[in-house]
Amino acid sequence: MNHYKYLLGCALFLFIISIAYSEEYVVQQGDTLSEIAYRYSISQDRIMAINHFDEDILRDGIRILIPNSQKDTKYIIQEGDTLSSISYAFDISQEELRRGNPNALYDDILQVGKEIRLSSQDDEYEVRAGDTLSGLAYKWDISMDKIQRANHLDSPFLRVGMKLKIPQVAKDIYVVQAGDSLWSIAHRHNVSMATLRLWNDLSSDTLYVGQKLKLTYSSPRDSIKPLGEYYYSKPHSDHQLSISYQESPSQSLQDDYEQASSLIRKFQKSIAAERSLGRELEGWHIILDPGHGGYDSGAIVEGSNGMGQPIYIVEDEYAYDTSLRLYRLLALHGAQVDMTIISPNHIIRDGSAHKPFTHEKNEVYNWLGGPNNTSFRPRGGTKGLEERKILAKKYLSQSHSRHTLYISMHADNSPNLPEATAIIYYGDNSKELKTSLSFAQTLTEYLGQGAFTHKEEVRVLRNNPADAAVLIETRNLYFDRNGWAIRDWHLREEQASMILNGVLAYAARSSS
Repeated sequence: MNHYKYLLGCALFLFIISIAYSEEYVVQQGDTLSEIAYRYSISQDRIMAINHFDEDILRDGIRILIPNSQKDTKYIIQEGDTLSSISYAFDISQEELRRGNPNALYDDILQVGKEIRLSSQDDEYEVRAGDTLSGLAYKWDISMDKIQRANHLDSPFLRVGMKLKIPQVAKDIYVVQAGDSLWSIAHRHNVSMATLRLWNDLSSDTLYVGQKLKLTYSSPRDSIKPLGEYYYSKPHSDHQLSISYQESPSQSLQDDYEQASSLIRKFQKSIAAERSLGRELEGWHIILDPGHGGYDSGAIVEGSNGMGQPIYIVEDEYAYDTSLRLYRLLALHGAQVDMTIISPNHIIRDGSAHKPFTHEKNEVYNWLGGPNNTSFRPRGGTKGLEERKILAKKYLSQSHSRHTLYISMHADNSPNLPEATAIIYYGDNSKELKTSLSFAQTLTEYLGQGAFTHKEEVRVLRNNPADAAVLIETRNLYFDRNGWAIRDWHLREEQASMILNGVLAYAARSSS
């Protein structure tokens, strides 16, 4: 009899709660909670909360509840519910729940069977003995003045039993509640996790109750004054003078690193201030590796301008610029992006097609915390290339992203390769080879006519820490018209957009 009552109670619970949830999922062999969460675009914590799981281990065949993708309006409190679990389940902050249910959730006490509103729309609150206007303002985190104006009160004095409207307030600051995660806050406020990290200078995704997070970005007065398209210093020559021309660093490695770090932060915050283009890459961490840099110029190719005069194109300068343009687009679609090398005196440059960028040897590795373990600038050879993978591994090891990519950007001078864009891939085992090939093949669909894949044991692709890694030869500078195209910033921007589209397509296929 007791067993029958238990089963009947479970059935009744599932019937009632199915009103608030759109789907019930049966766990299949091999399923993990993180994969299910990703499939339904919700957090793992939310699934655990609404199913009252104490651990993330699943058994084949059990049924779990998936929240409705549409906003529900009401919910009946169940046995075992807490304010934080309801907050997770319906993607609404505890503060919004309190504001939307000032009577039902008084003092955060939950009554099983009580119906609550799943919104923070203005509601009426019945004044109780001991209530004061200042106390209610503090409780609902709004000003006394706003409550007075919303209720047309001439004085701050309240009467027991009077009804007060609690106005909804749009805020630029969010106070972290128990049970919040960076993912849930970002999702609730329609911004990416990467943007929240930038706005709040977060070095990790760990939050503490009471922490205040900025939900908008106000650009402070900028202390870094631009010098045209440069910062801090400009090259001595405004264009590359010859094949052999180069400008050595004018200051120490540490000084260049500090300047480069400040510039990349400026760049990141300028992106965060832009309007988001989407969130398709939320949960993706992408390492961009601008080819060469520092003491390694890559290819330097002689061409000619429209008047038949010689010009000289330096691969690493243009690979860096295209990487930054791609960085911006990826971040605007929700990706977390990091660079392997950074420049101490410029970010994106349009430049002039008639005056190719000067070869400056001042780039530095984008070390975490500064150049404390390595005392050299980017260079070719085994040691220099391995350093790029070490950096990638450090960044990815601190990431909670579900998917990782590594894209090395180049523009080589290769008479043995076709004119079209080449996507080089490699893998040290069958799994790496399969994922990198799949990524490379997807990119070819978006990188223009004739784009092709090529398997090659390139050092930065060997034992690479990312899920998939490719090296893109954006333009083969052996061909004259590619030398012209790479100098046109419009076409560099177009190339970055084409790579973005390939990444978006690969992300969509990986999620299906």
